[in-house]
Amino acid sequence: MKSSQEIRKQFIKFFEKKGHKAFPSAPVIPIDDPTLLFTNAGMNQFKEYFLERVKPEHTRIVNSQKCIRAGGKHNDLEEVGRDGYHHTFFEMLGNWSFGDYYKKEAIIWAWELLTEIWKLPKDKLYVTVHHSDKEAFDLWQTHTDVNPEHIEYHGDKDNFWEMGNTGPCGPCSEIHIDRGENFCNLKSDTEHKCRINGDCHRFIELWNLVFIQFNRDEKGDLSPLKSKYIDTGAGFERICQVLQNVKTNYETDLFLPLINQITELSGVPYPESDYRSESVPEQESTVKDYDGTSHRVIADHVRALTFAIADGGMPSNEGRGYVLRRLLRRASRHGRLLTLNKPFLYQLIDMVIKIMGDHYHEVSEKQSHIKLVIKAEEERFNLTLDNGLEKYRIYRDEKFKQIINLLRSVPELLADAPLKDRDFDLEESIEVDIGKFNSGNNRNYLFRFLEKEYISEEGKQLIKDAFTLKGEQVFTLYDTFGFPPDLTRILAEEDSLTIDEQGFQEEMKQQKSRAREAAKFDLETEDISWIDLVESDKVEFLGYDHSSLFSRIVRYHIDDDNNVKIVLDRTPFYAESGGQVADTGRIFNDECEITVSDVRKHNGLIVHLGKLVSGEINTKPVTAMIDSEVRKNTARNHTATHLLHKALKEVLGDHVQQKGSLVHPDYLRFDFTHYAQVTNRQLKAVEHQVNRVVRECLPLKSEVKPLLKAKEDGAVALFGEKYGNEVRVVSIGDYSMELCGGTHLNFSGEIGFFKITSESSIASGIRRIEAITGERAEKYVDILEAEIDEVIRKLNSPRQNFLEKLEKIITDNKQLHLQLHSIKVKSASNVLDKLVQKATQINGIKMAAARISVSRAEVLRQLGDQLKQKLGSGIGILIAPVQDKVAVMVVVTPDLTKRFHAGTIVGRIANLFDGKGGGRPDMAMAGGKHPAKIDSVLKMIPEILKEY
Repeated sequence: MKSSQEIRKQFIKFFEKKGHKAFPSAPVIPIDDPTLLFTNAGMNQFKEYFLERVKPEHTRIVNSQKCIRAGGKHNDLEEVGRDGYHHTFFEMLGNWSFGDYYKKEAIIWAWELLTEIWKLPKDKLYVTVHHSDKEAFDLWQTHTDVNPEHIEYHGDKDNFWEMGNTGPCGPCSEIHIDRGENFCNLKSDTEHKCRINGDCHRFIELWNLVFIQFNRDEKGDLSPLKSKYIDTGAGFERICQVLQNVKTNYETDLFLPLINQITELSGVPYPESDYRSESVPEQESTVKDYDGTSHRVIADHVRALTFAIADGGMPSNEGRGYVLRRLLRRASRHGRLLTLNKPFLYQLIDMVIKIMGDHYHEVSEKQSHIKLVIKAEEERFNLTLDNGLEKYRIYRDEKFKQIINLLRSVPELLADAPLKDRDFDLEESIEVDIGKFNSGNNRNYLFRFLEKEYISEEGKQLIKDAFTLKGEQVFTLYDTFGFPPDLTRILAEEDSLTIDEQGFQEEMKQQKSRAREAAKFDLETEDISWIDLVESDKVEFLGYDHSSLFSRIVRYHIDDDNNVKIVLDRTPFYAESGGQVADTGRIFNDECEITVSDVRKHNGLIVHLGKLVSGEINTKPVTAMIDSEVRKNTARNHTATHLLHKALKEVLGDHVQQKGSLVHPDYLRFDFTHYAQVTNRQLKAVEHQVNRVVRECLPLKSEVKPLLKAKEDGAVALFGEKYGNEVRVVSIGDYSMELCGGTHLNFSGEIGFFKITSESSIASGIRRIEAITGERAEKYVDILEAEIDEVIRKLNSPRQNFLEKLEKIITDNKQLHLQLHSIKVKSASNVLDKLVQKATQINGIKMAAARISVSRAEVLRQLGDQLKQKLGSGIGILIAPVQDKVAVMVVVTPDLTKRFHAGTIVGRIANLFDGKGGGRPDMAMAGGKHPAKIDSVLKMIPEILKEY
């Protein structure tokens, strides 16, 4: 059997012998193309060649391209795991011709490789061509020995390739293989017929030869290209499946070692392959007929994560980072279905690298980094997963209660039914005890009524609503607990429920709308009564080269308090954008003076906001003058931001990407991707690196150049930013190069001194650094030294010994606190003994509930452990007023956790205090408001427990 490594090497060497240049794969994270989520096809890195913007150095190229399809237009995520061939990460073997050879050679060589090198049986191979491409049809007939009856014409859907709605395109020819009748997964359908490009698994596409010969214009018309191109793609995983003679891609040596390791970690065996339909739902691994879905999902997703992180991707809450987080959480969830409740994905990375690292050295080089990122993300998700699952169970149980009530009202639903259908009695199979509830049985029973004409539309809607999680609930799980909607959908399907997709999307729209409203600039020029002074069709910003210049007021608006909005025909004032705050300064002439406090861009205008402090606005020329000191301080911080960005990449790794910034004259703020807290040692290394470049006093250079040229030169672009064809590039010596429209210094040395003041987390996977420069940084250090001197004075200690004395004071203080805490806990323990003695019985279950006094909510956790031990068997509930809030602790002894879930009970009680909470089956905590309600809630607890 050929190994996958051998197959990949054979493909590349075959085309090298045909005069092709072996090209490395482009990264799956297209750093130089912020508009593209992931590299999803082999042609992505050659797009500029096809568009004839760049002349290729080599006209014949071969490679194996790493691809991810897990978001956007090309998204296979939902299908992964349900069958044996869908993937989020895959490789595409390809050979290209840029104005060199064309159809004849592409066809001959493809046939030669498949039949002579790889020895595939010719009688099992089939070929399709576009219905308009007689040339290709004839070439297959005359230059290969394919069975003429195996050549078929097909339409645009399968045999015409287009880059987009407009641009290069052309017909294609696909090579398929017949894997035999046993591979048909629709044999039970008597009307089904196996065919090429059909809907079963018998015939699979191996290779697509694309003949790019047309350009489609905006009207949809085709015209011939000056040059003709070949772009072929062969799915590597499918090629391996066929050459290794296995039933699915997941049984090739690309996946099977991973699947075997998942089996070892989980103890759940992977079943022999079958031919399940794409419509088969994902199932719990514990069911009798487990089909291997979870093994396949995990094996696929861990490959995608490995390569994405190696190429600079990071899990986050937006863009491609959100897709990666979703992949990881989906894989983690499937791990739980295999009883893998602790972080485990990072343990699979070594196997991925063992399989793939020989060809893709980047994953081997980033091995430890990949494992750290994935482990940190798994640990973070596990913290929220339990709370999220508890919240989901609360929602689910609410649905179950709704369904039970609906079952009890069935006679009312049948009021208009024929007499024979109105003789209703709850069948024994319809379980209405929530503790034993089976929503699947009840769903099947109730959904029969949806087809009955005598059930009103209102009644039908009641049935549908009872089995549907609300959009706002799905959104809460997403927004608060990090549950992607597809994870909630899986959980819901396991309980025979559905989710309100439309309602969730509406909640997302509202959230985005709220964010937009919060960020809105309150300057609405359309509503302003402008006074026009000068006709001008352009507004020039000249602030890169000028701090003061003569200008004319084009239009203005002034209110009763002399607040003004002014548009100049040319201005040195920088308008707030790109994270940099606006300039301040003055606009004046002999007859008026205006102080400018802010400058904004709006609808192509640069609007100066300020106050008329003297005179009247007139038509005479004015001097527009910025505050040069404020500008200089802002420039210090902006240039320092670029140095900080570069230094973070050097110290932490290339995965660091800017996620936001604020450049202010007093300080700078920089948000970036990173999976863990930046250590003090790393912060010092970053600080030292920036200050080293400051001391080197490197020159800054800014130039405008075409976007493509800037990318080729290595300029850093921000993901998600939209750039025009011409961009401004700011370089700091040979150290840093970024696309940037802000104002900067002339030399890095003008920064003076750089000091980090704080590092924090602002979101999962997003860190924030704040820093200062120049004179402000010097003053900051002076203040720190003065504070240290004051501490030394109060300690009455020599400077060289003050830390030792401070540590002794802290240690002594901790000991005193521990002694005091021990006394309080012992006192509380005595209270628990009395509580257990007074415990009551509810339906044979011991229950102890009481109000208790504690200094901190955390003390309840210790008391909960004690209470659980003292109860022996039963349920314990402690409620404590803590300042102006309420803390609730629920414990369930181990013998009862299969019947009662502490998290569910505590959530129910917390609702009575307008609070929330959750936890494990044996112990859970919650918080709430209204301490005055404690006594009344304690009286309600027996009835609450009876519900369970």
